[in-house]
Amino acid sequence: LHKENAEYGAHDGPVGGLILHAPFLSVFRVVADTGCTVYGDKFPNIDVLPMVKTPTILVHGTSDQIVPFHHSERLYDAIPLIYRAKPLYIEGMSHNNVHAQVRSMFVERLSEYLDDLVRPHVMAERCPLARLSISQNHILKVVNKSEDDT
Repeated sequence: LHKENAEYGAHDGPVGGLILHAPFLSVFRVVADTGCTVYGDKFPNIDVLPMVKTPTILVHGTSDQIVPFHHSERLYDAIPLIYRAKPLYIEGMSHNNVHAQVRSMFVERLSEYLDDLVRPHVMAERCPLARLSISQNHILKVVNKSEDDT
């Protein structure tokens, strides 16, 4: 993650969703957990993630020997509550390998994430009226109708 891209893509506007696969707290913290961001760390994900304003899912294997699993657990806590998607923690999976036996679970969970969180988020970004609740929409219709009657 990069702080300039936490809410907006490079030049493409709002980000619909964020999938983090085997994410690390920061580059330096993969080697030594310093407890704080060290000067020069180019990817301080733990510091940037609280600024993300899009549905975010974490995918991590519990047996990852490259990026320790606890990095995902701490990053999950850093995601603003409103944007937290149910993480996909795969028991026994190591780094960056979605085995054939868990591939269907992986695809199913990501499909749920896209259908339940990303698509509605994108629609709300494209159409501000989609953010209104049903009762607000009803009020808006009533107000518009009364304006038409006058």
